[in-house]
Amino acid sequence: MPEWTGAYFGVNVGAAAGGAFHATTAVPKSGIDAEASLGGFTVGGTIGYNHQFAPGGGVVIGFEADGGYASFVAQAGASAPGLGFDAKGGLNSEPYVTTVRGRVGYAFGPILVYATGGWGASSIGASGSATVPGISLPKEAQNLPDSVKRHFPFGGYSGSSSSSVPIDGYVVGGGVEYAINPSWSVKSEYLYADLSRTGTVRIGGVTQKVEVGYDVHQVRVGLNHRLTWF
Repeated sequence: MPEWTGAYFGVNVGAAAGGAFHATTAVPKSGIDAEASLGGFTVGGTIGYNHQFAPGGGVVIGFEADGGYASFVAQAGASAPGLGFDAKGGLNSEPYVTTVRGRVGYAFGPILVYATGGWGASSIGASGSATVPGISLPKEAQNLPDSVKRHFPFGGYSGSSSSSVPIDGYVVGGGVEYAINPSWSVKSEYLYADLSRTGTVRIGGVTQKVEVGYDVHQVRVGLNHRLTWF
């Protein structure tokens, strides 16, 4: 039987080698774009299947799915005291991250070099507070009907909010796996994920549309057990 053909399961652990959370929102008559470097780690499990076309070496194709705990965090803030604007916020990945990916590689005996790509999903927890100054009506507009004035945030607002937003996107990368024996292998891989989603939060009674997400460069190591009877 070819060395790499079969189903397998395993464990993996990794760290963020770079990347950033990003958020784009809008306050009355202006927009805010924010980005904050992230850091953290992941740990989880893996299942997959490989098919090797020729014994001893050659092309290997397969699929892999993994999921587990993720801890990516960042904090950011902005202020403009002369305008009365102040904001603070935090972003964090919520406890899970999962990917479903294809793999294409080439086996040199017990060494498999591969590229991988597919879909990933996670969730972002966003929290923050903001103070936005009020806007004074010009004298000419003081007599506008209340039914018109209530559509404009002339009074400003101040408050805090938190929200959870599911995100998804693409994942690409590559790695090297070494077969210790017919049943066990170790791997080292790099993955780049770019995940995002648009949602809404409410601060001081005002609904804000927010596009949030993160891109992350991960370096991971793993241990896999191949089911030789499958």
